[in-house]
Amino acid sequence: MKRTLALALALAMTLLLAACGGSPATDPNAGLYEAVSAEMMGITINVADVFENGFSLELKPGGKASFNYDGKSYRMKWTLDGTAFHAEGGGAELDGTLAEGVMLLQNVQGSGVNIKLVCADWTPPAPEAGETKEGAAASADEPILAALATLPVYDGSQAMDMSNWINYGMCLIVDDVFYGRFIVKGEKSVQFVAMGLRNDGAAIRSTAWIMLDPDSFPEKIQRQGTTLFYIRCERGTGRNIGVGRVNVDGSDRRVLYDGDCGYLNLLGDRLYFTNGDGRFVSTDLNGGDLRMELDREVYYSYLLDENWLLFQDDADNESLHLLYRPGEIDLKLNDEPSYNPILCGSRLFYTVKDAATGADKLACIDLAAFEAVYDEERGCKVPVFTAEHSELSFGGEYFVEGALMWPANRFPPKAVEDWKSLEDDAYQNYRVVMRYLSGDYCVEECLDEQLRIDEIVISDRRAGIVSSIPWLR
Repeated sequence: MKRTLALALALAMTLLLAACGGSPATDPNAGLYEAVSAEMMGITINVADVFENGFSLELKPGGKASFNYDGKSYRMKWTLDGTAFHAEGGGAELDGTLAEGVMLLQNVQGSGVNIKLVCADWTPPAPEAGETKEGAAASADEPILAALATLPVYDGSQAMDMSNWINYGMCLIVDDVFYGRFIVKGEKSVQFVAMGLRNDGAAIRSTAWIMLDPDSFPEKIQRQGTTLFYIRCERGTGRNIGVGRVNVDGSDRRVLYDGDCGYLNLLGDRLYFTNGDGRFVSTDLNGGDLRMELDREVYYSYLLDENWLLFQDDADNESLHLLYRPGEIDLKLNDEPSYNPILCGSRLFYTVKDAATGADKLACIDLAAFEAVYDEERGCKVPVFTAEHSELSFGGEYFVEGALMWPANRFPPKAVEDWKSLEDDAYQNYRVVMRYLSGDYCVEECLDEQLRIDEIVISDRRAGIVSSIPWLR
């Protein structure tokens, strides 16, 4: 479906370019609007995945516009009637809405594709003489709301990646090769290995394997090219003792950061993680150039993209926050202690503790639905979010796969729309625990009565084959 959307978007732009050839002299809506996402039939993609050289519309005073598509520029004219936006040029037309620095183009060239563009430099107009501060805020776009419009909307694969990360990131499978924790009989323990997988039509078999790190086992495994990055966990205690890297063939193993750390993120050419004090820091991919990114004690720190950081603020009652890094805008999402956040679409799921029983429950905030309230301290409008809660007790571990939500303990999955009815069991009752989920594979650990790993089960979701993989010798 995403491929269909991308093709429809490209075709619509081709038709527009084939046709391309009264605002006041000054206008608060003038500026460069850059496309951030495209949507068709409920499926959303990043426009940058289709147009490497960009897609934008620059509105100029006097009703002129410059349409910039994939490195080329075309002239248009634009008008705004209330929030109804219209642009045309050479017979081509664009229609939609424009308000508070956010443009929504609807059904572009009859393709069924809707495109969202954001003006990052938009600022609210100055209040007219005699207008109150509250009145000015109520009638103007606000920088915080404009920033929120750029928040990413996660598709199914991104939600799965975040689910695997939240659930410790103990393994990953790329091109039918397993990387992660597995039981090695000769070592009588769990080791960090790379192991080939082969489907012979009746079962999944393990092929040749190698040891990747004999001195620690991994969490939060990340891969870039032929290199794996991971949190190093101490044998015996499970304590996080540093950040490591190793090539997928076992070569060039290094310790990049030595010391207590957690919540490893890989973005571009930098590694992000928390240090022993819970501060969010970063290094280059060789462990150098250590930088302080956020000087607060945080947990579940996850970079949703290059601009947005999600985290739990320990000092603020363990509540969830979003940080817009370019403008250092801190958005508080709720007031309750919150754990295990996973973003799917615009919904942020997480778990909470029931105050009376101590049981885990699921909760959800729709980041696209909020009330804008004027904030005296900031001098502008800010979003206020509302959380929903499930009434069911819950084990606390779960995966989200786009349209489906999976409890970790092999209970039946539910449609994401029915998230309040997702059931699970307390961790001490777990016997089969999901550890990894992708479109191709599922990895589960079978536990004994002491919650120690007894066997590992791998499912090939493409072929419907489930196999218990023997201990490696």
